Amino acid sequence: MTALKKIAFIINPIAGRRKNSNLEDIVRKHIDKKVWEPDFYYTECRGHATDLVQSCYAGGIQTVVAAGGDGTVNEVASSAFKYGLEFGIIPCGSGNGLARSLNIPINLVGAINCINKGNSIYIDVGKINNKNFFCTCGIGFDARIGHKFAEHSKRGLSSYIKIILKEYFRYKPKKFKLRINEEKYKKKAFLVTVANAGQWGNNAYIAPKALMNDGLFDVCIFKPFPWYTTPVLGLRLFSRSMDKSRYVETIQARKVVFRKKKEYKMHIDGEPVLMKGPVRIENINKGLKIIC
Repeated sequence: MTALKKIAFIINPIAGRRKNSNLEDIVRKHIDKKVWEPDFYYTECRGHATDLVQSCYAGGIQTVVAAGGDGTVNEVASSAFKYGLEFGIIPCGSGNGLARSLNIPINLVGAINCINKGNSIYIDVGKINNKNFFCTCGIGFDARIGHKFAEHSKRGLSSYIKIILKEYFRYKPKKFKLRINEEKYKKKAFLVTVANAGQWGNNAYIAPKALMNDGLFDVCIFKPFPWYTTPVLGLRLFSRSMDKSRYVETIQARKVVFRKKKEYKMHIDGEPVLMKGPVRIENINKGLKIIC
């Protein structure tokens, strides 16, 4: 008889709009018991998932699954990358950018069935100073939205849209100093996104041609644009044609550096962070094994 494979589910019980108190029951019902022996762990605060994965690694568990939003996914994936563990996702958040990019079903049973099939690939890992990202990181308008959304009491796409509409009319494009592939750039931009995957989340594709295993980022420089082009740009975002816009310049790169003396806002996989000084971003080719 083949030994069962131990698998740990790291659950954020308050991720997204729904509470995940019954997620353990759903997993137990639908997980393939001929293959997997599941354990369940619950996060209590930001950063706790990192400790939980470390404990799983110490206990000999080789597969860890993040059940939560983009923040939980990033934490668990970062630790899985650190310890060389196989990683999976049960998407429970608002954007679910990485899961959507990998065609992992958003519904719970579908995601569990994906884990049961056990198909895995290796994807690139973005290293940004001492942090990791797997989908996108950025500076400018998308970072501002990430910070505002983190302060908002309600989750979900509707909250994102309300914040975007409110902030859009207040925001002014900024000047950015970049070094891409050792070449220096000074750009005035609405935002700059470094994309490992094609989308931010909710199927909004800023870099529709980005590949997650080619060792390259798609650096998307979104130039200032007239207000009346907003509806067309919105359609491009959701029809995977943003790269065809005259207002978006895309440069492929293995290394990127942002430079700014004052403290400024960024997002890493949608999670808000404050940075100061140079930010160095590099691509680690096929660094994470992920079930998809």
